[in-house]
This record gives sequence, structure tokens and C-alpha cells, in this order.
Amino acid sequence: MEIKTCGVVGAGTMGNGIAQVATQVGGLNVIMNDIGDEFVERGLGVITKNLDRLMSKERLTAAQKDDILGRIKKSTNIEDMKDADFVVEAATEKVYPHYKNCRSDKKAGIGHWYAFLQPCPCYEGSGNY
Repeated sequence: MEIKTCGVVGAGTMGNGIAQVATQVGGLNVIMNDIGDEFVERGLGVITKNLDRLMSKERLTAAQKDDILGRIKKSTNIEDMKDADFVVEAATEKVYPHYKNCRSDKKAGIGHWYAFLQPCPCYEGSGNY
């Protein structure tokens, strides 16, 4: 299976870092999801700041920055993960209790605060697992 789109659940420090690396280094499209717009916007702001820093050091062009940011889709709906080829979880159950159904299966995750590169079992019918 060719992977073109990565879903990232959680836009905090770990989530926005994963999203940035997936787009900047991996060349993937990313769906960055969190429980509220303010969290997604903050995560995207951190990525933008990181890219601006790379531009100031002449390690990145404005066109590359625009391309990277253009490949990140913002989301506050967990159902958007159905469009991802794989999902990385970077959320804690304490903060994200409504994501619990995505981790009800033992193979789905290894505990909160950890990312997993396994399909989310709540999308078994999507064909993206």
C-alpha cells in the first residue's frame, strides 16, 4: 500500500512535530486533528514558526514553506481520519476521552502519550487499515 496521507491525532508538541516531519521530510499530506480549533491553530502556529526559523537560516525557501503548510489539513473531527492511509496518535486519554473508542482494541495503541503507526480500529470499514 502506498502511503500518501498521514493522520495525526493531537496537535500538541509531539503531534505538530510529527505533522511537520511527515510533510517536510516525508512529503506526505497530513490531517492534523485535535479536540478544538484553538489547539489545531496553536499546533499549526508552532509549525509555521519552525519553518520561519529555517527560512531565516536559508535552509528553506518561501515556496517550500508554502508547500509544506499547504499539505496540512486542519481537523477537529476524528472522523476525518478515515481519509488517512495511517494514523499516528499523539494524544492522552485524560485530555482526549472521546478518542477512547479508537484505542479499545489491544493492538490499537501502547498507552497514552505514545504515537503508534497502526490503523485505528474504529475505521475498519473504511478500507484504510
